[in-house]
Amino acid sequence: MPNTARGGGISRKITSAQDRSRLKEVVQDLDVPEGMGIILRTAGASRSKPEIKRDFEYLIRMWETVRDLTLRSQAPSLVYEEGSLISVRCATSTTRRSTRSRWRAKPATAKRAIS
Repeated sequence: MPNTARGGGISRKITSAQDRSRLKEVVQDLDVPEGMGIILRTAGASRSKPEIKRDFEYLIRMWETVRDLTLRSQAPSLVYEEGSLISVRCATSTTRRSTRSRWRAKPATAKRAIS
């Protein structure tokens, strides 16, 4: 959570004392930049320390990229766009090892799905 005065913490929906204690230790070991905070949500409750650290580092890199692009651009300007979840989900959920060929309506959609 960039630009926050509060430190964040563990989601209240994580009720297991053992999980909360383990996650607090994980958060203490992360190198959180000044002015940022962390909230570990329920999806992270069962994740290992390396998984949480990897996700945290990915989000920091993404934030830095968006921030740098924002500072270099002139408004209005697109600074971040998520991938098309629909095309990727369709491609990955219907492809099997036995699949030999696929028909696609739009080549641009196929290109986005594999890139």
